[in-house]
Amino acid sequence: MNKKGLVIQLTGLSGAGKTTLSNAVEGYFKENNIRIAIVDGDVYRQHLCADLGFSKADRIENINRLGKHADSLADENEVVLIAAINPYNEARKKLKEIYNAHLIYINSDLDTLIQRDTKGLYKKAMLPDDNPNKINHFTGISDPFDIPIEADLVIDTAKLGIVKSSELLCDYIVNELNTKKLFDSFLIELDQLIKFILNNTSSEENMKVLSKKKHYLMNVFSLGLLEFYEVVYQFSENTTLIFDWLLQQNGKLELVHKIKTYNNLVDNKEVDSKYFNKIITDEQYNFWEENGYIQLSGLIDENECDKVVTYICNLLNINDTMSYDELNNIDLQGIMVNKFDYKESSTLRNHELIKMIYEDLYQSNEIISEIAPLGFNPPVSKSYSFRGSSLHWDIDFTKEEFTNIQGLIYLNDVDADGGAFSLIKGFNKEFTAFNVDAQNAQSILESLLKNRDVTPLKGKKGDLILWKETIPHAATPNHSDVPRFVQYLNFVNLI
Repeated sequence: MNKKGLVIQLTGLSGAGKTTLSNAVEGYFKENNIRIAIVDGDVYRQHLCADLGFSKADRIENINRLGKHADSLADENEVVLIAAINPYNEARKKLKEIYNAHLIYINSDLDTLIQRDTKGLYKKAMLPDDNPNKINHFTGISDPFDIPIEADLVIDTAKLGIVKSSELLCDYIVNELNTKKLFDSFLIELDQLIKFILNNTSSEENMKVLSKKKHYLMNVFSLGLLEFYEVVYQFSENTTLIFDWLLQQNGKLELVHKIKTYNNLVDNKEVDSKYFNKIITDEQYNFWEENGYIQLSGLIDENECDKVVTYICNLLNINDTMSYDELNNIDLQGIMVNKFDYKESSTLRNHELIKMIYEDLYQSNEIISEIAPLGFNPPVSKSYSFRGSSLHWDIDFTKEEFTNIQGLIYLNDVDADGGAFSLIKGFNKEFTAFNVDAQNAQSILESLLKNRDVTPLKGKKGDLILWKETIPHAATPNHSDVPRFVQYLNFVNLI
């Protein structure tokens, strides 16, 4: 965690108001017990930088020294303001890169600067070159001043006045302090989660809490399971790098919003003791319990299905004229598309009715959606073989209970021979009796294939199919003339 205070560089011409605003902010913060230090360029010219002149190289070195000193003061202060003309973009950029120093441009028009100049410095700088009273190397007149190109905030003191300008600067710093505290707190939380994921060592009660937080994290940041674990293991030795990755992926404002959303989910501990169904009828629920699956129609707008199909086709560069040889080159994991823009599937994944159905089947209000793959199952041919897996379970056999509910949405009409999803009805009631575990699962599945009926589920575009994780299931070879498109679903019960 970064325990240093904020370093903020105020840049602007002489007389723009850098020192005046710094003093006003300092007074406000000290009254509110916020530790603050001011690094005034004019003051430090007298000792820390007394050996420097006003060449470009010396001006840049002056800022380098002020930045280094400000960084040391940030060890003991929550805020450090550097009030210096700081005329060059390259010096400002260096402070931002090395010390993460925010850049605030204190602006004012020349006429106002001249009016404020009680010493007459601007007028002397504007005298003819042969005038003995002329001031040379005066920034903004006879020396350059780069207009900041990446300022975090611009304050025009000529237009706003000193009071409003001070208020604006205070508000900005307070907001940045709050953001920093939010980020620092989240980084501690993230570090605990990463250690839990990597080591999986904690008390049973704490493991449940951390597991729930992991699901919240993946949901809020729209992280797929594969992507999430890739990032975790890539940056496992430094949680800050994972935070930086989240910041890069989301941007600062969006990251603030998502962390607050995550915190709200974590802090909401109210759980209803009794659950009442929202959509599923008693008859449908009884079918679910008896058969281990349910198929529902007419809940999802077909246009939303079409949008996801179009996205899959564009993502995989699929068109109607492709040969089957070209289909073999498509980047799939079996028949699943694992790497994609998760926002493109968010509408169906976050569909209110789908969530309610999951809640009804889980008999719980405390569920959360997670990223799941998209599916593309082309017709088989002499040149293209079915890539899907055979009958299987998607189960973590290290768990004590197997209560997860899996699901998918047919994104187009699917006939029984068109790559339909298939399952063994009712096996949820027999799963425990078979004593299925990681070692014997495959042999049991092979026996089931020989001795049980595997039912393909034909359906219409928008059909929702949900099944208990104890149900053996599989996609089937597509013997139709069109591909089968699906969006998989995964909602986790956090109770």
